[in-house]
Amino acid sequence: TTSLPQPKPLPTIPAQQPPNMSTSTPFRMPVRGTDRAPKFNGTTPQLRDFLETFDANADDAGLLGNDRIKQILRYLNADDRELWSGLPEASTSDYYAFIKEVKDMYPGWEGDRRYTVADLQAVAQKHASEPMTWRDEFSTYDRAFRKVMQQLMNKGIVGTAERDRIFLEGLPSDIQTQTRTRLLIKFPDHHLQDPYPFKDVRAAALFLLPESPPPPQSASTPVNPALTNLLPKTAQKPAKGAVMKREYPRPTTPQFEGCIFCGATDHYIGRCSERAKYLEAGKCKRDDSNKLVLPNGN
Repeated sequence: TTSLPQPKPLPTIPAQQPPNMSTSTPFRMPVRGTDRAPKFNGTTPQLRDFLETFDANADDAGLLGNDRIKQILRYLNADDRELWSGLPEASTSDYYAFIKEVKDMYPGWEGDRRYTVADLQAVAQKHASEPMTWRDEFSTYDRAFRKVMQQLMNKGIVGTAERDRIFLEGLPSDIQTQTRTRLLIKFPDHHLQDPYPFKDVRAAALFLLPESPPPPQSASTPVNPALTNLLPKTAQKPAKGAVMKREYPRPTTPQFEGCIFCGATDHYIGRCSERAKYLEAGKCKRDDSNKLVLPNGN
């Protein structure tokens, strides 16, 4: 018998390994001067934020020991780099001992004494000299005041009465006068020598100011050049050496449409039921000119 030829075995194809998805690009420290880079201007108040930002980046990059010290020095300007690198700990591998010595050079870096009463008064004086025509401008002042005030009150440096007094003084004179009038109406029994509470001053100012900015003043109508020839020559050009008086428009304060007594917008003061209740209870009265005044005549 004749045996049949055996089939040749097929070549085996090695199995492909799946790609390793666990590898990732190592984190790199941001370049100095870029948006994500830690920044330090050499002042005590900024040291805390600078160290926190740097440590977060250095942890992600896995920097340790002297490599971490060298990296933080790269984010400093020339003067601060010379100062920090001169510390004995700068040449060691103990980063935390190095940072401890750095912190000793900036007393108060924790932020506990970052602000003083003078700082709070400066915020109030700055905004009292600026226009405040709508709620967003008031909110800017409110946030700036709170930023300083909260730390001072937490440390017991500023009391409630001093806070309330300074906050009201931070409103521009026109808004401050209207706010005081509003508070006199709302709280007729409040002693005039005591400052109004912070929350009440804030509520009164927000009540008075509109939610949107006032419309821009329209430009004056230009004069037809042909008409200028009809004007006397002396009116067109002042005599040499003459002193001309220049008129400036007075700033206008937004007017409230509604009842100035209770604040409602569906009626005016003549039809205010809240006003009638105050008159009946003796919390206010009418003077000889039929105007509403406080019981003491103010």
